[in-house]
Amino acid sequence: MTNSALPHGQWFGFFSYAFDPENRQPTELALEVNGDQIRGGGQDADGHFRIEGSVVDGGKVRWLKKYREAGTVVAYVGTWDAAASELAGRWRIVNSEVHGRFSLKPGSAPKGLDVEEPTPAKIAAKLSDRFKAACSIDLDALRFDGEREMLLELLADPDFVCAIDGATAAQQVNAAQGTGASPHRARLQRAITPRVFEALDRCVDALKLTLPVTLYVENDGSLNACVLAPSDSGIEIILTSGAINVLDVDEMAYVLGHEIGHALLGHHATFVNDGSQLSGVTNLRRLALSRYQELSADRVGLLACPDTAKVVRAEFMLHSGISADGVVGSADAILAAARDALAKANEISASDALDANYATHPYGPMRTLAIDWFARSTTFHALRGAAGGELSEAELEKCVADVVSVMNPTCLGETVQVEEIFEFVALAALAVADAEGGISKAEARTIKGMGPEVQAAFERSKQLSLEEQQLRALELSEKLGLTLSGAQRQRIVEDLVTIAQVDGEVSEPEAMALSGISALLGVTPTAALGVLGEIQAGLD
Repeated sequence: MTNSALPHGQWFGFFSYAFDPENRQPTELALEVNGDQIRGGGQDADGHFRIEGSVVDGGKVRWLKKYREAGTVVAYVGTWDAAASELAGRWRIVNSEVHGRFSLKPGSAPKGLDVEEPTPAKIAAKLSDRFKAACSIDLDALRFDGEREMLLELLADPDFVCAIDGATAAQQVNAAQGTGASPHRARLQRAITPRVFEALDRCVDALKLTLPVTLYVENDGSLNACVLAPSDSGIEIILTSGAINVLDVDEMAYVLGHEIGHALLGHHATFVNDGSQLSGVTNLRRLALSRYQELSADRVGLLACPDTAKVVRAEFMLHSGISADGVVGSADAILAAARDALAKANEISASDALDANYATHPYGPMRTLAIDWFARSTTFHALRGAAGGELSEAELEKCVADVVSVMNPTCLGETVQVEEIFEFVALAALAVADAEGGISKAEARTIKGMGPEVQAAFERSKQLSLEEQQLRALELSEKLGLTLSGAQRQRIVEDLVTIAQVDGEVSEPEAMALSGISALLGVTPTAALGVLGEIQAGLD
């Protein structure tokens, strides 16, 4: 086999992560082979990339793949099989534990070829079903409908998909570093803490769990617990010493069942480390998703401890911090207070409700009601293999959906029309071009070059008074700030910079106008000047 056997031109195929080998991510690239040297580039779901490498030992291929936007560098090593017309091997993010496999073939991807096209529904199934076989309960029947629907909405945003992919990769690195690294954390043993393991046994029996569960204690007096990102080798849960000191076996079974629920339902796979590049609405939706995931995990906890009164009391202790003997009243009293809280929440304004309630854990009364409704549903009884229940599944989900609608901000469903983006660009262009008392011919040509939609919006905007222009720009900027990602808003600023500099030096009034528009969009005001500096400096 010779180096020339590696074809020039287009290639297509996939790469996959070691922790999820069945989830094949499609990729396309072009290669230029010159002797032993390889250069090229392409694009996949993670962005644009460049390739530089070599062919060695007659068929071994090595290259570094560098993503243009993120700067991530990935090392690829593979073998070219001329008979199979396939280049396959392994990859690893440089200096990272994140790795996987790849397979590439020369040519363009055949039309109609489905290489795991990442539609929202397919991605949702991959995220949600990984641990489906690890227990006997029907996770689809147990999951709150609102969680499923909100996840599909989020997965329609490519920026969110990229954000959770990055978070998953980081989780793999953290997992490789080990759980027991904290000096305040210790692994629990059955002989030392039998009551905790009695609670765990109840969870395993109720869920028919096949994955092993490892328990740790954190030296912390608060009442809390968390589950680490699960793997095929098992689930790891950390309990605080405060929770172990206070909770009885029933209450502990609920808490452990709740954390196991997060693992089984795939909630870690939708975690985002950094939401700075997501739109405002997407960030609000992912926070709403976190709430919905808590409701679904509560249902798993109730299956592990089917005593509703115990679960309601445990939930109250967890979100209030009150745990002293004889202080907390009956479950009926807690439920009555929760119903009163819901009635009052319906009476106050949406903004007040947002200020009072918007977080994933402190909305205790709402979660308490959702637990009680689930306990009274036919779904709960069926999952336990028993008859009964006064609420049908549809009635259950409607009750819970009505509660979360009270907690969610009114702008959660905000959308923007493309015409509104054109209008804002036109208004902002008018403000920049008019900053020195008039629009030059060069500026007019540049605005016209942005397309007929912007040109038409520009002509309409010129008919408005200065006050109307300013107020309309403010109104649109609030909407765009919610609905567009940080990168999209940055691109609007970059477009406006081209207008400001087209007729020569950018004046101080023009620079002030650019900074003001940047601030309206939630983009760092100095970003406009940074882009301007790049344009004026030229290529390096």
